[in-house]
Amino acid sequence: MKRLKKELKEIKKRVEKRKKISYSKKITSNVDLNYCLCQDRNYQFKTLYSTQRDAERVAKFIFDTQGVNLKIYPCPYSIGWHLTKY
Repeated sequence: MKRLKKELKEIKKRVEKRKKISYSKKITSNVDLNYCLCQDRNYQFKTLYSTQRDAERVAKFIFDTQGVNLKIYPCPYSIGWHLTKY
């Protein structure tokens, strides 16, 4: 139960930070990797890649080293890209 409360508190912090960013009129080209709230099936926060090219490079590296084929898709909630298994 303590772990769930801690995770909920962390999610609330991230949501508040994200609200502050969304109200900002300044748009930056660099994506802060801490503002994506997407999680994998184990409830771990996913890595957000700032460009499609970065995500493709990581996916290729993982395929070359581990043989795992990954798909790249745009984050539905932030500006950036994620990886997922086929």
